[in-house]
Amino acid sequence: TLHTDGTLNAVFNSVPGGSYYIVVKGRNMVQTWSASPQVIGATPLTYDFTTAASKAYGSNMYPVTAGVWAFYSGDFNQDEVVDNSDSDQLFPDIENSNFGVLATDVNGDGSVDNSDSDIFIKNIENSVFANHP
Repeated sequence: TLHTDGTLNAVFNSVPGGSYYIVVKGRNMVQTWSASPQVIGATPLTYDFTTAASKAYGSNMYPVTAGVWAFYSGDFNQDEVVDNSDSDQLFPDIENSNFGVLATDVNGDGSVDNSDSDIFIKNIENSVFANHP
């Protein structure tokens, strides 16, 4: 589980030591991969996606403020692209004023409304999609 500050702790006891890509997936986000394989072994690994777009494979990140980068959201059907096929889930939730922990809450404010559609439409217009090895 990724914490709200962007950190996580994970133990891979059954994975042989070596180099692996890190991939982050979520209920409404475009899956995002580390820019390069990372060494997993006895030493704990620290990897911070938030410090630069180049930390993600293909620099597939969005600047939220100076020096802070975030994952793209809006891929509700998890087909690796934000497009009109995702709108089938978003617009009914907006019309019903749904709230809570929902995939269609693109901005994470607890409410599904037009502010979520603004981000969603921008990501469609910018052809946001998963970029991975």
